[in-house]
Amino acid sequence: MERPTVPLVGWILTFPGGSLADLPGKEGRANLCGLAFIDGGAPDSVDRLGDLASDLRVWTEFDRFSLHGTSLRSNLDETLVLWADLLRMPGMTDATVAYAKRRVASQLLPIADPQAIAWNIFSTVARGQGHPLVRRATAPTYEAVTSSDCKQYRESYFRPGGARLSIAGAITRADVEGKFTAMFGLTGAAQALPLVPPPQPREARVVFSDTPGASQSTIIMWAPTPGLSDPDATATEVMSAVLGGDSVQSRLARSFARWRA
Repeated sequence: MERPTVPLVGWILTFPGGSLADLPGKEGRANLCGLAFIDGGAPDSVDRLGDLASDLRVWTEFDRFSLHGTSLRSNLDETLVLWADLLRMPGMTDATVAYAKRRVASQLLPIADPQAIAWNIFSTVARGQGHPLVRRATAPTYEAVTSSDCKQYRESYFRPGGARLSIAGAITRADVEGKFTAMFGLTGAAQALPLVPPPQPREARVVFSDTPGASQSTIIMWAPTPGLSDPDATATEVMSAVLGGDSVQSRLARSFARWRA
């Protein structure tokens, strides 16, 4: 998407992978290895990116792994050189993986939060125990991941076959083909992801979990909705946002505020 009046270029390089590809007993591998990945490149890569006002982030989802980059248009060429170095020399050493484990430690703290507990229970009830979307990373599963696991993950999924590159900003299609294609040096196709089994929801109508000492309670009401391929999926999503939403702007929240007033 070309926007010549904006002096920036932003891009997302997305590969198949994500938590769906986590090995049994090593849940969290995709997240951990993604953090280790962006610690690669030349030793001064981070400082040089900062001097250029450029940015590189990693995002791990259920079935994909994305590298996000932004740069001033005037610094794009130098930024891409650093980014290509990172792709060729990912930080998947014992030291970078150990550092990534220390970084993810804070992500485990919300597990004991009542809201996190409620959503974990909901996920299990709605999909069934053992479903890939129910699996959760824990301290032991993170600790079980090694640098060899990260290298295997990269070899399996960091391939142009199956990858997608999205770019917007002050750049033309010709520039994209000339600057990005030659930089990455990736070959081959990504390994096929495991198949996602159908959900097996429990028949229970009410599920309750006591969290002693919690200062708040979380209540979740749910019902099945159309899948993404259903013609009514978009309308259902809009209806849900208008009715319930996730903020004070929803209809229910505004009605509650008027009632309290």
